[in-house]
Amino acid sequence: MGLACPAVCAGCGTAGDAFLCERCLAALPRADGPRCSRCWDALAAPGLCRHCAGRPPGFDMLRSPFALEGVAREAVHRLKYGGLAAAGPALAERMAAAWRDWDVTIDIVVPTPLHPRRQRIRGYNQAAVLARPLASALGIPLAHDAIRRSRATPPLAAGEGRDARWQALDRAFAPGPGRTAIAGRRVLLIDDVATTGATLSAGAETLRAVGATGVIALVFARDGSAAPSPASPDGDR
Repeated sequence: MGLACPAVCAGCGTAGDAFLCERCLAALPRADGPRCSRCWDALAAPGLCRHCAGRPPGFDMLRSPFALEGVAREAVHRLKYGGLAAAGPALAERMAAAWRDWDVTIDIVVPTPLHPRRQRIRGYNQAAVLARPLASALGIPLAHDAIRRSRATPPLAAGEGRDARWQALDRAFAPGPGRTAIAGRRVLLIDDVATTGATLSAGAETLRAVGATGVIALVFARDGSAAPSPASPDGDR
């Protein structure tokens, strides 16, 4: 009889019986406080951020249970770069719990695809590792190949401006072989994190092009430390 390998906590790296130990679960930083109602970026006051007011993203709204800091940042890093794909269901469980609280109707789950070359290097797509157990937990069908990454883009560089990132992601996605599953449906688009929102916006635009009636984005952690001001009522951004 073989010996079972212990789980490794995605938050602290400690071997044990869970991919998120009790201490790290308790320490996950909630994405609380004022947030943009569309992109979920941190704001100084509730409302719509100046970016979404000036150039609305392709998705209808983005939600995230956690802020990209502390334990959440470590968990994402181990999932994405540390080869800890086995932690995906534990992270997806927290996403599913938060999603039920938001009570938004969706019809189908789609993971944000990686470019094939990057996926070969990493060995898996972290968004798909989250999307499969999430779809199962919600009892919603999964369309893993509704869209594809048609153009490789460089990773987000430190200090890279939002406009430059959005330009870099322009036409980075294309319809996939499973596109017919999307027509007339409201899609839940999954990724591990959101920073500028450019990747999710580009993916959402492609999903709309193949017939999605709406696109909601859900990520494990949202980077919103800048806390920009909300848009002013007169549109001055």
